[in-house]
Amino acid sequence: MNAKVPHRTGFSALAKAIACALAFAATGAYCGGALAQQAPASPQVSIVQTAQHVSNLEKAFWACDYTATTRGVQSTPVAMCTAVTDELKEAKFGGDFDEMVLWWRQNKTAEFERLAAADQR
Repeated sequence: MNAKVPHRTGFSALAKAIACALAFAATGAYCGGALAQQAPASPQVSIVQTAQHVSNLEKAFWACDYTATTRGVQSTPVAMCTAVTDELKEAKFGGDFDEMVLWWRQNKTAEFERLAAADQR
């Protein structure tokens, strides 16, 4: 039995935003590592860079989670979303999966509402 799955040919604004967020997070992770190896930064610059990196990871994480939930896992770049999730868990939660799940539960509704609103534009 073959079930036909509808296929969208165009990209919504959210899909474009997700692609950009994921690309930015991946590029940031690569460039951040390269910059860290070049020269030591002042503690204040390092804190700002770390906060920005975590913020980018959070955006990419929510884009992945929302897309996988609303459009299916097959609509997400699984390898990249897995990498983003793993890096966010380490950077924001010190590797504590339970803490990450608690944070996810507390923020999921608001983040999904924000992304749904952006998706309808």
